[in-house]
Amino acid sequence: MKPRIAYTLGLDIGMASVGTALLAEDHIIGLHVRTFDKAETAKEGESLNAKRREARLTRRRLRRRAHRLTRARRLFKREGLIESHDPTSFTSTASPWDLELSSNLVYGE
Repeated sequence: MKPRIAYTLGLDIGMASVGTALLAEDHIIGLHVRTFDKAETAKEGESLNAKRREARLTRRRLRRRAHRLTRARRLFKREGLIESHDPTSFTSTASPWDLELSSNLVYGE
């Protein structure tokens, strides 16, 4: 039976290439490099995945905002600040200027 030799495999994974090296204890057994085109547009140099990434980030941002609003509505309902956690309970037809004026009258400012 042959004696076992300890090998080391080295990998170098880059943006446009992958390099490998197979090493024994005292010498290099093999080297290999594979290069490929970058995933960028030729004109602008931006990522081909940028459009998908932007859409994904927008979906996440909208989902997180909706979740925060839902949690706020539930908290306000639980504390008795609103009657229901229905989104229409937050809407008001009053002008912001009228609301400010009425709050100034109440608090004497």
